Amino acid sequence: FAKCLDMPEPAQKGWLHGILFVAIIAWEVWSISVTIVPFCILLVWIPSPVTLKISRTIMAYGSNMTFASYCCLLEWLAGVQFVVTGDLPKKTDRCILSMNHYCRLDWMFLWGWYRRCHGCYGYKVVLKDLGKKIPGLGWGLQGLLCIFLRRSAEQDLPYIRDMSKHIFNTALWAKVLIFPEGTDLSPNQLNKSREWAEKQNPPKPVRKHCLYPRTKGMLAMVEDLDEDVDLYDLTIAYEGMYNNERPSEPNIAKGRFPTKVHIHSVKTHRDNFPRQEPQVQKWLEKSFLEKEEVLKTFYGNIQKGEPPCLVGPEYIPREEDATLQYIICWAFWALLSFCVIYLMRTSSLFNWWLFVWHIFFICVTIHGIGVEGIDLYLGKQRYGGKRLL
Repeated sequence: FAKCLDMPEPAQKGWLHGILFVAIIAWEVWSISVTIVPFCILLVWIPSPVTLKISRTIMAYGSNMTFASYCCLLEWLAGVQFVVTGDLPKKTDRCILSMNHYCRLDWMFLWGWYRRCHGCYGYKVVLKDLGKKIPGLGWGLQGLLCIFLRRSAEQDLPYIRDMSKHIFNTALWAKVLIFPEGTDLSPNQLNKSREWAEKQNPPKPVRKHCLYPRTKGMLAMVEDLDEDVDLYDLTIAYEGMYNNERPSEPNIAKGRFPTKVHIHSVKTHRDNFPRQEPQVQKWLEKSFLEKEEVLKTFYGNIQKGEPPCLVGPEYIPREEDATLQYIICWAFWALLSFCVIYLMRTSSLFNWWLFVWHIFFICVTIHGIGVEGIDLYLGKQRYGGKRLL
């Protein structure tokens, strides 16, 4: 709690830090997407539960190395401080994460929370379909079995249901992030939310820090899951933002990072997990009503010049020395980068490998099925929805 009392002035890093941050992430994303991800895809295509487990294990540890290095960049290069409080899942826990959607980059800043959960091993996120079309990054997200939405309820709801069940049956230590609001807190969406609230009978209170959550997507995700999946309710808030602007891709490229990211999480035990529509709707309404009040106080304190905090002094921020973990991550990336560059310069076979996989990713992305869609199809055909991991 003492860390929450320290209110740093927004000291922005500048263009050099922003471009370096983006460049390192772009290189790492591309490198792992054309090396480790294709290898894991080939293992999945072999019809054996053993090779599937090997593939998922490699992907879990590879994604941990990737996202831990990104978190290191946020903390060491960008100077972002994370204030993480509340309940944290263990490395091997399987869970769904429900969080408010303040900006498009919430899922990126959540890396600090994952790092304090002893790793980003089972990281998955529900994203717009546009995310899978980004060269490099989209390929890696497909390999991670992220869930991509097309903004069509007829297509998305069955897809969420099937992919969620597939992920928790075949992925290792899955932790799936979903934004029940369906979109981020842009001024346009706030206006739409206000108009919707005023049209209700009776009118609903106008919200300024959250949108009203949507039930159907969350219901599709949880209704058919196993009994050993927990639910975590996360609230994220930002301190020290440049000109009070929300974090965005252009601001990150310019080195305009928030000085602090506050994340609080509350666990809903599997015994109290909502699975029917009335229960899910009630849980979401209660959750986002509480978020609205907490965030109203948080940002109100910032405006008044008072120390902002999502929780009271009874919650102690989770912190641990990650120096060793970061050193291991960067040693891994130095080795992988050296191998990729060396093979690109010396091996025609490796360059053919790169060419073939670039064509493959482009084709499956244009077609729309994606790597995750092929994975889902093979899982249904071979294992019939059985739990393997």
